[in-house]
Amino acid sequence: MNRLRLARALTVLAFAGPGGVGCATTASLAETAQTPGVLRGAAWRGTGMGESLGGSACWLRGPDGEVRIEVTREGVAPRADASPAWGRLLTRGGEGWVVLLTAATAVGGRWGAPLECLAPDSRVRLETILAVLEGGADGDGPWPADVRWIAARGAPGSRGNGAVPAGRTEAAFNLRLPETAPLRAALEARGRGRGGGGETWRVRRNAPAGAPGETEIQVTSTRWPGRLELRAAGTWSVRFEPDDVFVPVWSLGDLLSFPEARPGETGAEAGVDADAR
Repeated sequence: MNRLRLARALTVLAFAGPGGVGCATTASLAETAQTPGVLRGAAWRGTGMGESLGGSACWLRGPDGEVRIEVTREGVAPRADASPAWGRLLTRGGEGWVVLLTAATAVGGRWGAPLECLAPDSRVRLETILAVLEGGADGDGPWPADVRWIAARGAPGSRGNGAVPAGRTEAAFNLRLPETAPLRAALEARGRGRGGGGETWRVRRNAPAGAPGETEIQVTSTRWPGRLELRAAGTWSVRFEPDDVFVPVWSLGDLLSFPEARPGETGAEAGVDADAR
């Protein structure tokens, strides 16, 4: 048995801790061939209640539908920068979190801390944000089940599975997220004026012509004050071993190989991330 894989498996058991019982994932120790994939990046900024926070994010989808998300928080953000802080994302520098979504579980936590189960509504929101970022200008994307698309003019529309239709060109639309909270929590939310029976997002999207993968997005919600600004900032070809990369203990920079350019090492991005390496 490969000693490195055995050490990694034992580390996972220790890392999961009591908080991850029933939710933490483990990796197979079987040798696997490297899988091709795409690493996506984005910058984010959240404002509301007099506060402004921002950071970077990247995510990777696996062959069986797994998703690994890395998120950094980089203090007060005057704007959603075009280039994510790749030096921090790939090496886990500074403050950040990791999230792992699979068909059976959703876990997340701070870098180096035990993983905990995510609430169902948090999972739906994360999956919807990724779908909006990946959808580009045509509205297509890996949408979660039961998320409904509503045109800007107010006319509802959906496919049979409730997903957003492809080929849409509207700059603004609404998304209706399903109600995932227990009845008591849903009633409490309604009583506090946050609505009931689900959550509606108002999405504005601007995909500049000739700049694929650099979509600018603004999201507001009927449930929460403030605004989330996102900027999808490109994709990078990668190769990885699923049994390793979807054990969210080690940094992505140690687990991914880049057949072409490595993000943050060429052009303007190198200057942006020089401090983080």
